[in-house]
Amino acid sequence: MVTHSTYIPGLITLLEKLLEYSGIQTITPAVISRVKSNAPKLRLKVSVPITGGYKLIARHRKSAQEVFVITSMSQGELEGVIGSVVGGRKGKEEKEGKEEKGGKEEKEEKKGKQEEGEEKKE
Repeated sequence: MVTHSTYIPGLITLLEKLLEYSGIQTITPAVISRVKSNAPKLRLKVSVPITGGYKLIARHRKSAQEVFVITSMSQGELEGVIGSVVGGRKGKEEKEGKEEKGGKEEKEEKKGKQEEGEEKKE
């Protein structure tokens, strides 16, 4: 990882975890800027493709930092890796599976759990 002196809090730890994945050659944190909107938790998203990789945007509170990643991964693969590294969030495939399940089945599961709880109270 190529570094300089200033980072968004928590970013370096997250980038070190990204470097553990094969296919990611170099990560370079770059310019920090102040933004109007607030991001209470550290977020990292793919912004645009660059030669040999992608530009990412890291957001935390009222700061944004560009991060350049040189990788052989596709954008979808990189987004999946980022999703698994950032707070253990679910990857794209898991989200799609949940959407296929549909809201009706989830409501039925919740209703069944609530009914079980009521039976135990009696």
